[in-house]
Amino acid sequence: MKAFLVSDGRLTLSERPAPIPRRGEVLVRIRAVGVNRADLLQIEGKYSSPVGWESWPGLECSGVVEALGKDVKGIEVGDRVCALVGGGAYAEQIAVPHGLVFSLPRGMTFEEGAALPEAFTTAWLGLVREGDLHEGQTVYIAAGTSGLASAAIPLAKRLGAYVLTDIRREESKKYMKELSADEVTSRNELSAAFERLEKENRPVALALDCLGGEEMGKAIAHMAQGGTWIALSTLAGTETVLPIREVLQRGLTIKGSLLRKRSVEEKSEILQEMYRNLISDFERGIPVENAGVSLRIRLGHGAVKNTTSFFLENIYET
Repeated sequence: MKAFLVSDGRLTLSERPAPIPRRGEVLVRIRAVGVNRADLLQIEGKYSSPVGWESWPGLECSGVVEALGKDVKGIEVGDRVCALVGGGAYAEQIAVPHGLVFSLPRGMTFEEGAALPEAFTTAWLGLVREGDLHEGQTVYIAAGTSGLASAAIPLAKRLGAYVLTDIRREESKKYMKELSADEVTSRNELSAAFERLEKENRPVALALDCLGGEEMGKAIAHMAQGGTWIALSTLAGTETVLPIREVLQRGLTIKGSLLRKRSVEEKSEILQEMYRNLISDFERGIPVENAGVSLRIRLGHGAVKNTTSFFLENIYET
């Protein structure tokens, strides 16, 4: 098969042995793949696939099941599926543990389906399993225009939360309204927004933060009693100054969370729980158009448009 390997900071189309599904795995003919920041970092040589996965990028995909390994039940050859993987989706085929696969929601294209697994599983993990978000609570979701936020904001609203997010550009506010965010601020005014919400008796109970940096330490001082700050990345900086007294007095929890590093068994459990709870929302049209880095490259045709995934149909014509 053909796959996109990384060479000197670039993707190179190369020949690789076709995968053979092992016990408990399904072989997927890939039709579309999501584009995530981790993929871009991997292309730059700054991020590696976890042990047990192929060395080239690709964290999520959609396609058609071509073959089944032993002991796979509930999935048939010919099924249209989405898959969450640890790497290797930038290829024609991939063998995936069956627990990391779910059916492509009715009415969705392959492109839309490829944008679901990584962002929505991460959002479910942070908001529900680790953040225990409840109706009526206030949640801060960082980087409103990111792929994660485009999944986490509508999910938080579905759970009945009041959502604060931040943006870098003023023109992004319109998109935040489309996602139903309740408040939008800039990152450098984040602590002021936290402080005002505290005074209004609507303090932030949960933060889902992919930015980190200086503002984290300033804002956390105004969180709700027993609040939780989940750090997902450090895009705005790797260091902050924490007000330890406030952390102690408020009983705050600071937690680091990475989906990609987890075991297949744990990721399967989280993914399937997310899918069972959100399948009806996906089929009704929960926003997915930005659930991945907003980039589409129709290879072989040269067009670049705003969407969520590489579309692989006809990609290997040349």
